[in-house]
Amino acid sequence: MTNQLVERGYLTQSLGSASHSGEHGFKTVPGLLKLVLKERAWEKRLIVETGEEFVGFPSFEAYIKANPPKGLGTSVDLLEKLISDDTQLYQDFHAALRRPRGGDNHNYNITDNIDNIKVVSNKIPSGTSKAYALQKLSDEGHVELLNQVRYVLMTPRQQQKHCLLMHHLNFWTN
Repeated sequence: MTNQLVERGYLTQSLGSASHSGEHGFKTVPGLLKLVLKERAWEKRLIVETGEEFVGFPSFEAYIKANPPKGLGTSVDLLEKLISDDTQLYQDFHAALRRPRGGDNHNYNITDNIDNIKVVSNKIPSGTSKAYALQKLSDEGHVELLNQVRYVLMTPRQQQKHCLLMHHLNFWTN
């Protein structure tokens, strides 16, 4: 049993508890989540409460939703709200939520995401959300604009308008 497995186990236990706690939890969640992301605590680890070795989860989202002691037993929305002030953490959080390219991406739990009109998905940021803007900037390599949004020189919405304007200018000058 390696130290990394034990560390991942303790991180899971701490973040799960903090996300269900009051004011103290609100203050500790961002720091713990940074460590969870860095150490990839949803992968193979030790379950602290039972001492058993756990193979881990296939995705970060499954880890968030799974009940303790294996998972956090919370929601993506709650964690998103608790970290919304930290732009870099918010971006890293959504990057971890993205599904890897290739492989079996079939959503076997599609009934959880259906209302009477359309399929509802909270997994992939879209529209004019902050997460979508940050993801789009990162994916398209707009480092300067990404840094402006990170350091609050420009709101995500202003950045999207700027990108659209630059796209149109490039189209008409080429």
